[in-house]
Amino acid sequence: MEVLYERCCGLDVHKKTVVACVMITSPNGRVQKSVRTFGTTTADILDLRDWIDNQQISHLALEGNVYLRATLAEVSWCLSRMKDNYLSSQYHHFTRRMVKPKAIVACFHSVAVIAYHVLTKRKPYQDLGPTYLDSLTGERMAKQALRRLDALGYDVSITPKEVQA
Repeated sequence: MEVLYERCCGLDVHKKTVVACVMITSPNGRVQKSVRTFGTTTADILDLRDWIDNQQISHLALEGNVYLRATLAEVSWCLSRMKDNYLSSQYHHFTRRMVKPKAIVACFHSVAVIAYHVLTKRKPYQDLGPTYLDSLTGERMAKQALRRLDALGYDVSITPKEVQA
């Protein structure tokens, strides 16, 4: 049997616990397996992360979980109702082009990515602000207009207006 990953971990997330199974394959082909159970509080999840780091795990597999999905969906719904934050503006941006349940799924993907980066980089989350997507949209529209004019045979340069006080 061919070994695909020498050091891997599987996680099974429950309502009150997370079970982690680490499998490490030695050069002679023997597999060392260890299973630990962690709670679902922030401190316990950080302990889980440290334990996985100490095991030098290269790959992690996570089973789909209804509790995690429900939690992320609820967080996304709450964030969509808030004002003056990036995730709320992202939700409203998504609802312009898709139905609300799909927009929530797209938002909770963003929440999951943010949680991953907060846990792996060990740095607090910095909100991008409610106008972040608008600034991207403005730049995108300007570039698109330049490409269209260039395709029509025009040579155009754009300079931003000076802000008057």
